[in-house]
Amino acid sequence: AAHIRGVPAVAVSLAVRDDEDPNWETAERVASLVTQAYIERHLATGPVLLNVNVPSIPFDNVTGMLVTRMGPVG
Repeated sequence: AAHIRGVPAVAVSLAVRDDEDPNWETAERVASLVTQAYIERHLATGPVLLNVNVPSIPFDNVTGMLVTRMGPVG
């Protein structure tokens, strides 16, 4: 809803299999890092929707991030 109204937004999804407990700490830390980088580095102009998909693994096992461009929304 924020993006549709012209407000920058971040959507975070945690990929969890049926047989595992969600690793919320990793999702929280990744969301914080991505949001902080966006704010500090002005990664884009205009209304932006960042879609962040996080694996449900310990944060120390995250080896990097892949950035891609989404198609237009709406």
